[in-house]
Amino acid sequence: MKRTLVTTPTVRVDVALFAGGAHQPRHRDRQSRITFVLGGGFREEANAGQARLAPGDVLFKSHRTQ
Repeated sequence: MKRTLVTTPTVRVDVALFAGGAHQPRHRDRQSRITFVLGGGFREEANAGQARLAPGDVLFKSHRTQ
């Protein structure tokens, strides 16, 4: 489930809930992203690398346009 809380021309804030053991397959993000893991955990594969996240982890991914 994903819910958008705030949308402006420069910022969007979403809350997303993932099922236990969720795995995000390799992908490329279209915008910079900050992920706060509040409970559970998940594994993600992106073009920039892989991450395993647990409660209390914060992940920042910067999107740069070429």
